[in-house]
Amino acid sequence: MKIFNLPSPTEIYFEVISPPLIAGSDLSPEQKNFSLSAGQIGIWFAQQLDPKNPAFLLGEQIDIYGEINPGLFSKSLKSVIQECESLFLTFFDSPEGPKQYVQNSVCYTLDYYDLSNSEQPLDISKFIIDSALSEPIDISHEPPFKFKLLKFNSSHYRWTGIFHHIAIDGYSLALFSNRLGDIYSSLSNNSEHLIESNGSLSKIFNATNEYNLSNDYNKDKIFWDEFLEQGIPPTFLNNKSDRLPKGSLGKRLRKSILLSPSSCKKLLELSNKCNSPLSNVLITLLTAFIHRLSGFQDGLFSLPISARTDANRRTPFMLSNIVPFELKIYPNDCFIDLILATSRIIKNFYPHRFYRWEEMNRHQSQIGKSNTFFGPVINVLSNHNKLLFNNFTATRTNLSLGPVDDVSLTAYTDKDATFISIDIDLNSLLHTEEYQDTLTVALEDFLESAVANPDQSISKLSILSPDERHTILQKWNDTEQLLAPKT
Repeated sequence: MKIFNLPSPTEIYFEVISPPLIAGSDLSPEQKNFSLSAGQIGIWFAQQLDPKNPAFLLGEQIDIYGEINPGLFSKSLKSVIQECESLFLTFFDSPEGPKQYVQNSVCYTLDYYDLSNSEQPLDISKFIIDSALSEPIDISHEPPFKFKLLKFNSSHYRWTGIFHHIAIDGYSLALFSNRLGDIYSSLSNNSEHLIESNGSLSKIFNATNEYNLSNDYNKDKIFWDEFLEQGIPPTFLNNKSDRLPKGSLGKRLRKSILLSPSSCKKLLELSNKCNSPLSNVLITLLTAFIHRLSGFQDGLFSLPISARTDANRRTPFMLSNIVPFELKIYPNDCFIDLILATSRIIKNFYPHRFYRWEEMNRHQSQIGKSNTFFGPVINVLSNHNKLLFNNFTATRTNLSLGPVDDVSLTAYTDKDATFISIDIDLNSLLHTEEYQDTLTVALEDFLESAVANPDQSISKLSILSPDERHTILQKWNDTEQLLAPKT
């Protein structure tokens, strides 16, 4: 294991910046003071219980293959921040409960490292970024972001953006990076870029309050209450998932898979054949894998979903929601059958996506359900479109999407399926690295088999032998000694 001393930045770009006068930014101080949203308040209390835990940091890494002007890059970055009202938020406690306030200015810093003369630039880069991800952001005293720019050589730069989840969600990461590429390209060509109004937070909170008082809220509540009262159990890969002490945020273990171009092409063909979005195909694929591995025929999954409207589609903020997702799988079902079933299920619950999972948890408690865990997370981010920085191609890599309760499978793609990657995230309090290695091999095997034989019954798709399945579900998940008793 290589050990490095954290190097000092070659240069630090620092400035106190203020937001421009965009829609809603000229509000009075009283109008800029908000209670936390339902999605934010859980993050706030979890972070207060464990202030030094970095689990709620989101991160994205952009590799740019061309010469970058660091000063111009810093100017572009400041412009993007100015368009994001959520990045001017500070958070504090009050007699009425936790609050957030839109500040008139924020301290911006970009640490620039020139590693072109280093003997091990990639290793040092990993050390710098891992160190940044391991240091929590104090959301009451620091901006909810931090940035690094690293130079490997004249044709390879790496930018890393790290944000606190209380300010933005995973969808917002792509919004931010896309806008950064656009502004840098404009400035590089001496073109003016117009300040974009991405929508003010006051409008988002007003719309939320209107929804909570509307008939739509009541209809959505009835829909999800009736669904949850069926008593469908969560799907588990580890039967200790419901025994973690409340607030336990284990270390995230991650492995990644990159699908071959031929597999991407076949999945896009399946999407067209079934007349279903590619995201639904990927949700089906990952859900079927967990079903096969766990042996559950019927169980719940957690499905992150964007609770956005057309009005706030481009607003970086914490607007994600989670809904319980049930896909019954019978031995003779084939992959195509399940894609169609998934599309029907999502079409049915999609109009009710604004009802918060925190409200669902509250209902579960009221009907005597002590466990509010919906099951493994199946997530698809379909907005990872091609990035350009002044005509230089760039690739993005997610570094973190926040804490992992048990198992999280996240697929990334663009609308044309030019690439598909999958992150396998596990909670270290429940799973071992050895387990994760075998899980990764099993998923690769299942993906290849399902794509090659979409008409074959799920039960016959290659995954694991009975002995391997017993090992991965029992022996390598024997982490009981790591778990503290509930109090």
